[in-house]
Amino acid sequence: MEYLNEIREFIVKRKDVPKDELDAATNLIARLERLCIEFSKTDRNRLLRELKELTQAHEIDELEGNALEKACEVASELLSIEGIERQIKSDTLSLIALNYLVKGCSGGQIIDELKNESWFFKHEVLTRWSWSSAQKKAAQKGHPFNRIYLCEVGTSQGRRNLDREFFTYLIFMPHYQQRFQKGYLISKYNGVETYTSPDFISVDDDANQLGIEVTEVRKSDHDDFDAQQKEGLLSKNGFPGDAMEYRTIQAVYKRVQKKISGLQPAVRPCLLIIYDNMQFLGTDYKKLIELTKEESGADIQAFFREIWLIDDQQCIQLK
Repeated sequence: MEYLNEIREFIVKRKDVPKDELDAATNLIARLERLCIEFSKTDRNRLLRELKELTQAHEIDELEGNALEKACEVASELLSIEGIERQIKSDTLSLIALNYLVKGCSGGQIIDELKNESWFFKHEVLTRWSWSSAQKKAAQKGHPFNRIYLCEVGTSQGRRNLDREFFTYLIFMPHYQQRFQKGYLISKYNGVETYTSPDFISVDDDANQLGIEVTEVRKSDHDDFDAQQKEGLLSKNGFPGDAMEYRTIQAVYKRVQKKISGLQPAVRPCLLIIYDNMQFLGTDYKKLIELTKEESGADIQAFFREIWLIDDQQCIQLK
């Protein structure tokens, strides 16, 4: 809690902090204090012992009656604790990033200050600072945000493409770093009004650039599904699965097709990241790339080295 007091002293008690930045800092600090108190009242070890005792004799799917009900209750409490921990970490990182924004630091200054920290910590703080900086520029042009400087996507009302893009970038890069051990950090955000590709430029320690283009499969993409076109896909390509899988494949296909019919990325290599909040990751996409090539007549490799699909929990490489 000591760092909260230090940031509070710097931000909350300053007279020259803009109101929206002060409000965000105050909200983050208040929520962190509440969550830390709530977390201090939990006992994860006790819950783990209880769950172990309940499942020692039988597998979890073999439990019945009161034992099953109790096991579900304990598991729910453990998930709740994990949720509190995640929110504490997220709010802490957002507050640190906001502190740098209030100080007027540059990206280079932040990297220098964090030079002894882990890649993950640098990525989280620098991306959240860049996110907040982009929000500040947009707000100065009159664009409203429903959760400015909190590094949250927020509700659909008032949600901005900027927030969706930063959120997707934020959760994708740790997957990429873990798989390839490439320590790329955000260097530039091109913004939603520049009409350039890619959306993000990342740089590693050797100054190698990596472009990141972000798009999202929204609920409307799933709903906008033509029955005749679906039948065409089925008869022509033989996709397996149920109707929801067909809808998902079509929605993702449309997003890829749109991206490869637009501007070519100015930075190579470039990755296309597709975020979908409709839980598509159970879908088989083996023929999707071939379908896109066939229907568009374009070589995906000319645009993107890799295509990735991601949701809040998982990340898979499409090609």
